[in-house]
Amino acid sequence: CGVPLIEIVSEPDFRETEEVIAYLAKLKSTFEYLGISDCKMEQGSMRADVNLSVRPKGSTEFGTRTEMKNINSFKSIERAIAFESKRQIALIENGERVIQETRRWDENKGKTFAMRSKENAQDYRYFPEPDIPPVSISEEEIQHYIEICPEFADAKAKRYISDFKLSEEDAGIIAGSKYFAQLFEKTVELCNDPSEVRYWIITQILYFMNERNVQPEDIKLSPEKFAQFVNIVKAGRINKQVGKTVFENMFFGSDDFDIEKFIKDNELEQVDDSELISETVKNIIETNPKAVEQYKSGQTKITGFFIGQVMKQLKGKANPATVGKAVNEALANLKED
Repeated sequence: CGVPLIEIVSEPDFRETEEVIAYLAKLKSTFEYLGISDCKMEQGSMRADVNLSVRPKGSTEFGTRTEMKNINSFKSIERAIAFESKRQIALIENGERVIQETRRWDENKGKTFAMRSKENAQDYRYFPEPDIPPVSISEEEIQHYIEICPEFADAKAKRYISDFKLSEEDAGIIAGSKYFAQLFEKTVELCNDPSEVRYWIITQILYFMNERNVQPEDIKLSPEKFAQFVNIVKAGRINKQVGKTVFENMFFGSDDFDIEKFIKDNELEQVDDSELISETVKNIIETNPKAVEQYKSGQTKITGFFIGQVMKQLKGKANPATVGKAVNEALANLKED
């Protein structure tokens, strides 16, 4: 109650699903940066009605459209478009007629279902709202609002490329969400390592988003805790493989998750003892004579096998660079023998 609804109607000029998603993602990003809405689609803060029609290749006349109401995620929009376009094509190819109607997308069944026939505009009996006069915005007002707007995603991405040496793709992903951008910038301020912060956002947080349906606006990880984690990795106290385990537990953990305690309790400190690593390499080589013969015969790719076995023996906690060096030196000595 009391929350205004903003309805934006596009022209019917999208030809691919990717264009639709790109358009909606840009709108979502803009709304977030302006503070208009949190755009939590699963909570109804932003939804999409998708109007869709098909037509034969080369035709300039639009087909009969259907409208799919209140779809609340980009993935659902993609699936709904895929299903509905196939449904309409099948009807036409079978000599049947596409009915102009409003349809409902069922996420669980992966199908659209008819809700009601779609009326023409005059059937809605639209009339002006007497208590709200037409709004006229002058060019001066428009220019004023442009000047006081925050830095949007495109400008922010360019700055990330210039200042932090991020790739165009990574900069676009991080800047595309206000929540990503805030987490990235505040964490970089604390640990002064944009490359490392970028790595964990792109490889881990994006993975959680795709695999566990985590939305950027739902991220609870604080920049302070993120920076503490990055500094621990940079100091070589844990390697990146172990770091993924720590990061996952930190990301999904409670607000009082203690990184230091988790590392200590699970004995995750990186092993960088050259003598222990060399001894482990020696044992692995001695217990894998067939692999040794393969290496001696010129199959140098088998080196990766030895490195993997050493890392496994040391429970993934060893310094990969130290292990790689020790394995290569040990195998080189075998050739000399």
